[in-house]
Amino acid sequence: MQTRFTFPNKSFGKYGYLLVFVILVMACSRDRLPTNDSCADISCQNNGTCVNGTCECPEGFTGVSCEVSPSSLELRAQFGSTETLKVEVDGIFAYWWDLDFDHANEISVLKKWMNDIRADLNGIGIKDPSSFSDGYFTNIYIHHGEEDILPNYFGLGVGYDSAGFPYMTLPYLLAFTDHSSVLHEAFHIFQSSSGYDYVDTEEAAVWIIEALAEWYQMSRNSQHERSFIIIKSIDASPDLALWQYEPRVDVDLNGLTEDQQTALGWIFGIRQYANAAFLYYLTDIKNVDVGDVIGSMFDGKSITPQQYLFDQIGSEILRDYYTEWAAHNVAGYDYITESQLEIAEDEYDFFVENLPAGHAKPFVHELQNHNAVGTYRPEVLYRPKAWGYNVIKVNNSEAATYTFSLNGDTKGSEGADAHFEAQIVVKGNSTQTRFVEVDMSNATEGTVSVSVDSSETELYFVVAAVPEDFTGNQTYDYEVAIDRN
Repeated sequence: MQTRFTFPNKSFGKYGYLLVFVILVMACSRDRLPTNDSCADISCQNNGTCVNGTCECPEGFTGVSCEVSPSSLELRAQFGSTETLKVEVDGIFAYWWDLDFDHANEISVLKKWMNDIRADLNGIGIKDPSSFSDGYFTNIYIHHGEEDILPNYFGLGVGYDSAGFPYMTLPYLLAFTDHSSVLHEAFHIFQSSSGYDYVDTEEAAVWIIEALAEWYQMSRNSQHERSFIIIKSIDASPDLALWQYEPRVDVDLNGLTEDQQTALGWIFGIRQYANAAFLYYLTDIKNVDVGDVIGSMFDGKSITPQQYLFDQIGSEILRDYYTEWAAHNVAGYDYITESQLEIAEDEYDFFVENLPAGHAKPFVHELQNHNAVGTYRPEVLYRPKAWGYNVIKVNNSEAATYTFSLNGDTKGSEGADAHFEAQIVVKGNSTQTRFVEVDMSNATEGTVSVSVDSSETELYFVVAAVPEDFTGNQTYDYEVAIDRN
């Protein structure tokens, strides 16, 4: 079974080629991901050799222990046959394309990518796709739109065929050139082995399925200039819950232009993918164990992925890391390169210029110098949900000391216990960005003072709602009193 998640014009923007986003209903690292260097307990079959804890197999043999011989898997394809399609097999994968096209000289690139991904995922404890355990090759279809006999709805994605086996579809323009997309979709293929139990809503499915796939490509391909192209979609709606992808309010699409519909779909649909940046921040910046992140899908526990992270990493640590991540987002996503950020900004601007009014809200308040003094609450519509955050921006032109006092409501809008953390980000034209933690006296109150000079022109007060609440979209209200001397 497969469910399609598409945007109104099925376009990913001027930098992207993503035609169709596919979400699996059952179910997405980088060279430094942990591996076991010991071969003491490794037994390689069929003359395989153990190297740094991994079996290197003779040509044609695959499997964790080289146990799969070239003839032990069967072909089974729903969308064609060896009479109507060209097929090449390599490892556990079967690559199919229309007989009218020739990819014999290009397919080696894709084969290497897929075999490397498989070895990597096996190395961090993720099993082979479910088709492998049933004795079949995992199918990958390379398609040419309306120019071949494969279904016209094939885009870039993963689905399940009528036998319940996962398959991947790759447009030929991307199949041999777009490593990032292959990393993302290949992770989906391996998610089929997870037996993931907590997919009671599409919202829950999107968050963990897509965020993990996008985390994988970010982490494994972190130096590519387009690996973080969608990251700034977070700026439009940082107040939404980590797992929420729907707009803040119901929108009548019939009243919007096609460009507005496209922009709305990108901003809110893509943010689920972009929230993979939080997982990337955990593993690649804060060195959280990869198992604590991927275990949210592969551990077999019937709890939400966000609660899994909370339990595994620890409440205090996860809250601190989430608030840090929010502050570094506000600082200009300083954990990615300048060229990556420039591309992400272009992509964001391309859509935001067509966004209906009120749907992009990076700051709940923007204040000026002396006029910053006062007490502020966010509008009801923009109050942070669980594991969302607000930003108050202060534009500064003089030496001054600002004092921020946070006083949050003790309960959320539906009665859950509230918990807030906060940081200040100080930026200037010629000064290094500073991060100042807010001293929280309890779960909802905290105060901090920060002195700035005239060159430090921007202050951002970042308020993160980080309660022990992992479902729904209730809001967490607060007020911030600002003084200036």
